[in-house]
Amino acid sequence: MTDQGNEFDVIEPQGEDVSFRGKTINVSPLTVAQVPAFSRAIRKIVEPLLKSGTDDFNEIDLALMFTEHPEDFIEAVRVASGIDSDELGQAHLDDLLNVAGAALRVNMDFFAHRVAPMLREQMAAITGKLADDDQDGPKSSSDLSPTGTG
Repeated sequence: MTDQGNEFDVIEPQGEDVSFRGKTINVSPLTVAQVPAFSRAIRKIVEPLLKSGTDDFNEIDLALMFTEHPEDFIEAVRVASGIDSDELGQAHLDDLLNVAGAALRVNMDFFAHRVAPMLREQMAAITGKLADDDQDGPKSSSDLSPTGTG
């Protein structure tokens, strides 16, 4: 029997080429190093969305997100795109929203199709391990007492 490995091992994260200030840049899925700064930047932005209970992320209104928390929105785009703060600050709003849309699409796709299934797989493995440990563990409190006490 050959080991076929994990189906996710062969999937390379896909970026998206977008126009930004007259040049083409590639927006890729977040790296581990980007996650903390990105999470801090989007906290206020996504909070109302999460509280609404919606799971229809196709209805995300980037312009509304921008107008309600512009500094956080710009920081999230900077972190997700890797564009220098000064260059991003010189951009027109349409360029900013173009890059933001690409960052949102790339990362939602990456999380939905790669990260979420991997997390579910890992959680199932952990849950299975815990269930196995419960079956193999002590059966009563007397099993926990040292021998020869009494």
